[in-house]
Amino acid sequence: MNDRMSRRLGAVEANAEDLWTRLPRQLGGGRALGAAVGLVVLATMIGSGLEHWLPQHSVALVYLLFVVLAAIGLGTWSGLATAFFAFLAYNFFFIPPVYTFTIADPKELFALLVFFAVATVTGSLAGRMRETADAARHRATALQSLNDFAGRLSAARSIPTILDALAAQCATTIGGDVVVLSAGDDKPELVTAVPVDARLEPVDLQAAQRAMRSGEIKFASAHGWPGARFEFRPLKIT
Repeated sequence: MNDRMSRRLGAVEANAEDLWTRLPRQLGGGRALGAAVGLVVLATMIGSGLEHWLPQHSVALVYLLFVVLAAIGLGTWSGLATAFFAFLAYNFFFIPPVYTFTIADPKELFALLVFFAVATVTGSLAGRMRETADAARHRATALQSLNDFAGRLSAARSIPTILDALAAQCATTIGGDVVVLSAGDDKPELVTAVPVDARLEPVDLQAAQRAMRSGEIKFASAHGWPGARFEFRPLKIT
């Protein structure tokens, strides 16, 4: 019984992890506004279809559902933008007199303001939950990566093996190409690279040589500007 329970709990945790990893990246700026408008249009269409089957104020729950989905799926800003546009759409399409932003009944005004407050708070909390989950997943990934790196270092028996492990770890961390150079007689010499076909241009070798001579970091040039493509950090092996 305990083994079956453990397997079930493990499956539930794995499914939850898969769910969070499958969520799209959080949006900001114009993309968040565009996504919010699209979600509110969809919510309005669904609410219009259910209007004759549900009480009038139940349509607000449809908007709240989309606010939560936007905040969890696309981030806090998308959730807040969806809450704002949902406030306008609910007023325009469902509160008499419809197709205007005029509110005839003061009670409807109060209900609309309460809806906006609830939608805003809900979107904010759901977005924070997404951010917390993302941060926790990133920390777990970083810790697992460091643990694997420590295991490779403990198994290494030579300097080249250690440098290979270092290059692989750096490439995983930054998500880019990594090269390890040694100080040769005339110019830096390539020791290892990830990927193995990573190539250095003459300007990269010049920057690496300056970093080795000065002992200071030489940063890469901005994208689209001439200069070294790599950032060089001098290390001393004792």
